[in-house]
Amino acid sequence: TFTLKNGIENMLKQMLPGKVEMVEAING
Repeated sequence: TFTLKNGIENMLKQMLPGKVEMVEAING
């Protein structure tokens, strides 16, 4: 779900702030 995806992105932002941009680019 969108909520789950958003939660995962928030977790990644805390752990891997440099890679979140790449993940967002892939997921569009």
